[in-house]
Amino acid sequence: MKDQDLINSINKHTSDLPIPDSISPANMQKMLDEHKTTQQNSHTSNNDSSSSHNAASSKHAVFKGCALAACLAVCVLGGRYFLKPSPLSDNTGVDSEQASTSGTKTQESETSLVAEASPKTPSSYDEYYDTLKKAYDEYYDSISSVTTDVLESAAESDMINFSADSASTATKQSAATGESANSYSKTNIQEDNVDEGDLIKTDGSYIYRMTTSYDEKTYDSIYRLTITQTDQGKLDVLYNTDLKELLSITSDDTIDFHEFYLQKEQLFILYTKQHIEDNTARTQTYIAICNLKDKEHPKLTQNLSQSGYYVSSRISNGYLYTISNFNETSLQNKKQYEEYIPSVNGKTISCDDLYYPDNILMDSTYVVTSLSLDDHSDFKDTKAFSSSSGDTYVSDSAIYLYCTQYNDVTQTKISRIAYKNGTLTVGNSATVAGYFYDSFALSEKDGYLRMVATIPADNISLFRDLATEKASTENTVTEDVNALYILDSDMNLVSKLTGIAPGEQIYSARFLGDMGYFVTYRNTDPLYSVDLSDPKNPTIVGQLKIPGFSNYLHAYDDGILLGIGQDIDPSTQVSSGIKLSMFDISDPENVTERNKYVIENSEFSPALYDHKAIMINTDDNIFGFVYTTYDSSTDQYGYYFATYTYDSKKGFVETARYRLNQKNEYDYDSVRGIYIGDYLYLSNNEQIVSYKLGDTTPISTQPYN
Repeated sequence: MKDQDLINSINKHTSDLPIPDSISPANMQKMLDEHKTTQQNSHTSNNDSSSSHNAASSKHAVFKGCALAACLAVCVLGGRYFLKPSPLSDNTGVDSEQASTSGTKTQESETSLVAEASPKTPSSYDEYYDTLKKAYDEYYDSISSVTTDVLESAAESDMINFSADSASTATKQSAATGESANSYSKTNIQEDNVDEGDLIKTDGSYIYRMTTSYDEKTYDSIYRLTITQTDQGKLDVLYNTDLKELLSITSDDTIDFHEFYLQKEQLFILYTKQHIEDNTARTQTYIAICNLKDKEHPKLTQNLSQSGYYVSSRISNGYLYTISNFNETSLQNKKQYEEYIPSVNGKTISCDDLYYPDNILMDSTYVVTSLSLDDHSDFKDTKAFSSSSGDTYVSDSAIYLYCTQYNDVTQTKISRIAYKNGTLTVGNSATVAGYFYDSFALSEKDGYLRMVATIPADNISLFRDLATEKASTENTVTEDVNALYILDSDMNLVSKLTGIAPGEQIYSARFLGDMGYFVTYRNTDPLYSVDLSDPKNPTIVGQLKIPGFSNYLHAYDDGILLGIGQDIDPSTQVSSGIKLSMFDISDPENVTERNKYVIENSEFSPALYDHKAIMINTDDNIFGFVYTTYDSSTDQYGYYFATYTYDSKKGFVETARYRLNQKNEYDYDSVRGIYIGDYLYLSNNEQIVSYKLGDTTPISTQPYN
């Protein structure tokens, strides 16, 4: 049996099994944290240098070795197990409507692509229970007699089924040469005017930081909030306390703090609490609001809750939208509504706000709430939507929930929930072939959702006419292929491009107005430019091939695009370090790499997978991030935060490289850089250190613990 056949078989029969409490997301995270701490302690006590190197490099060794190694990542997503192809997997191939050709093809939606029925709402909780119970029973009945015809499954499941700031000059003054005191960095976000939570925020005068440490005896997580006043590099810690104390949490329940927002002299803190009673786990997401008028004595003013573990959140146009996932459904007692109906603030969600599709799965339900930043007395609106667990993308008008399903074929289902002034409207869903590498693969503009996806090898082809076994065999492919889809606000297919870059996988994407840019990778790094001005007729207008690949793309100035990724030797497939690329996109049909910069001895950076780890402000021409280095001659690792500017003539200029001296060398994920005026503040879970921008001499250091 082929590996992919085995994977498909495993997923087909296990993907919807209820997840035991012992390996719920909250408990898994706790065990991972404990294991991480144990590894760190073990590593510290190990004097063997080669063992030290192996342990330290385990997370990012893939960037040193063959970039085409075939591997699988096992993902636990909210109660479902998925076997997801690694972005570096090469053992995959073409699957598209263009499987037999080498070119791309634009297709408008066909009349045969009938929309699914719009999501339903039950007339009563009892009716909803009956629906869940029927789905549950049918699923387990199907396990004992699996005789699915592959051809029929492919024809049905692989189809696309649909249901109801730039400056004017190329070179700007570096922030290191002097900016106004009011200039400061903010969280790096995906969409303009849609704020995202983080571990650190600043208002230009104070720095607010959430830190995590571990009890050496119990390995329990300890979360603290620190408020530090800044004044031209001087640091004065005004407040530093355990978040449980601030929020008056006295129970022994498992608590996990995730991130927070700073809005209008208030902190909005997102955390989850898991309570176990009668061997049953109940997880709630909380939104704690703290008043910051007195920085030395923050005060809890409100605490709201919703069922499920925390997934994501955004702030847009004066409202906080919070998404959680309720996956602790129990059908033992029909009248115990709280066992299978999610709740907000302790009250089960009404039937009018409870949505489910025809093909309901009982594995999880998303809970989405809206909260006014000015009125915290209660949620403005609440909606619950039954869907498999996955990820989110949020535009300035809608929340998209998407989940990749690995069965006979790899598909991603996307569901739309529109929002406006706090009002939520549950829309339709669509299913497309392939998977998204992350949320940057999606973008909405003027009501059109644009998406780029990779369709893995061994998928059944997208050809609609699979009437014979021979046709099925001919259209089963052995290379990856990529596709672009455009849907309207009703999630109907408007157009698609298929057969893009056979044998390659998408590594990054960025949509800028009517243009889209995405990077694929195999032996070289093609950067594609796509004209999206006519949603019915998207057109690939340019393609640039260079060694390596970019994991992250960011619009930097008029006509230029920053890429952060890996420099790869095409002949050996070995990384020579983290690469900065500046692409000239002024002529989308002739994109060029204007400049590149490879960081010497660099190995890994959180910036390659977490956009919030990047400090960037293109108006001030400054960006920076943390990375690790490895010197093979001494077998030593280094940890640095570097800042850069860009000059159209000089290219990238490293203005400073700050060496990080932290007790926990594995904790580079927690490192954040913030600048205020001419000063840089580097913060991790242990301390905050200030510098003059461009100068590596510390001005002040304040420990957090």
